Amino acid sequence: ALPNTNLHELFHKQAEITPNATALEFNKEKITYAEMQNRINATAGYLWQKGIKPGVTVAISLERSPDLIITLFSILQCGARYIPIDTGYPDVRTKLMIADAHATFFICTTSKKELDHSCQTIFVEDIVANGNEDFQKIDVSADSGAYIIYTSGSTGTPKGVITPQRGIRRLVIDNPFHGFSSSDRV
Repeated sequence: ALPNTNLHELFHKQAEITPNATALEFNKEKITYAEMQNRINATAGYLWQKGIKPGVTVAISLERSPDLIITLFSILQCGARYIPIDTGYPDVRTKLMIADAHATFFICTTSKKELDHSCQTIFVEDIVANGNEDFQKIDVSADSGAYIIYTSGSTGTPKGVITPQRGIRRLVIDNPFHGFSSSDRV
């Protein structure tokens, strides 16, 4: 049976079990579980102060990096869900996805500061500079939405579909088609 927990709690438990193990490796940078958990807490605290709370939808458009992964976990830790937006999308598509998903926040780099959209912008550069590791954990249901992913739009218009945290958890814990071990890299 799967534990009835959410994704950020699973990560936190792993950080307690193996704090000095490498959690994330990107280019030549290695981040331990303990370091990453501290950065997740700091980022979640900053996002919480900005108003990211349970049920809120956050659009995020960042290049693949440790900041992206840390920010995604932080959004989940606040009880919110995210909508990933490719950094290469044209502004028109980005704005359409933000509006369609009813996002109230948009996390991006300062390179997108001129994008005119309908929500509050948070620059990742500000998050990195202003985080606080004392974020108080809140209860987040495993049934809460983790992210919104858009279909290909076979009917003519792409549709956003909310994926719950339990759906992602099911992919990585005790799935019947592939197991993951500490030696695997994803």
